[in-house]
Amino acid sequence: MEALHRATVRRGDKIFTISHSDPLDHIFRQIQDTSHFYERDFLEALAVHLRPGDLVVDVGANIGNHSVFFAGVCGCEVIAIEPSPQAADLLRTNIRENHLDDRVQVVQAALGAAQNRASIQLDDGAHNLGAGKLLLGSGDVQVMMLDELVAARSPKLIKIDVEGGDLDVLKGARSVIARDAPIVCVEAAGAREFCDIADFLQTFGMAPVATYNYTPTHVFRAWNYEGDQSMLASIAVSTGLLYIRHYELRKILHTRLQSLTDKILSVEANVASAPHRKPRKREKGRGVRGA
Repeated sequence: MEALHRATVRRGDKIFTISHSDPLDHIFRQIQDTSHFYERDFLEALAVHLRPGDLVVDVGANIGNHSVFFAGVCGCEVIAIEPSPQAADLLRTNIRENHLDDRVQVVQAALGAAQNRASIQLDDGAHNLGAGKLLLGSGDVQVMMLDELVAARSPKLIKIDVEGGDLDVLKGARSVIARDAPIVCVEAAGAREFCDIADFLQTFGMAPVATYNYTPTHVFRAWNYEGDQSMLASIAVSTGLLYIRHYELRKILHTRLQSLTDKILSVEANVASAPHRKPRKREKGRGVRGA
């Protein structure tokens, strides 16, 4: 493994270490700059519902930021699932360095709607190890179903962040969701993707109750109330869609601002590199005649 860079995370009286081979990685830089877990508000909101010994399934665990929080802060048992070999190696390192091997099971595989094989397409210039895309059909990555992986164990929370494949993961977890009614967290930045996920989970009596993070991450729970579930579910979906629209607007504004910044920098660079011209001297005898 490449030389590692380390960031220190503080939470109450506990100190954790998160390591990465790329100091410019998006998640690692956020941790290093703040000394807090990445997506801190989201994690703290979930911690309220977790107790020591609860089972958490972290699908798309990346380098282990969330898994370390669930195991180290909340005292949960964690199944951390990560298909990328590089990310899985860092995940194991961060679990080991925080002395959480007895609480976290690392599974180097992908989850989907059915058993399959896949390959991972990485964006080498993105400095975001978690942004890889899964290409189904063939490859070195084993694709499993969550129903098979969890078997008789009952998760309290399932967190899914798999770059657009969240619904497929849910389809492979039908039995677990129906049996255990876990809290389900899924990333969905687009309106259609979000509505498809909401429609699927509504068949299990679940609806979105909150949305967090820069890229909208939605928390679904089974409703525990008497009354009109469809009406409340509709309100919750509308709230999630509003969050998504705000996210899309922020992306547009950010792109426009970046484009304007690039143009300004280009103009400044051209001015700085242009040869310095001395002002022309006025020729004698060519002055303006008086009236």
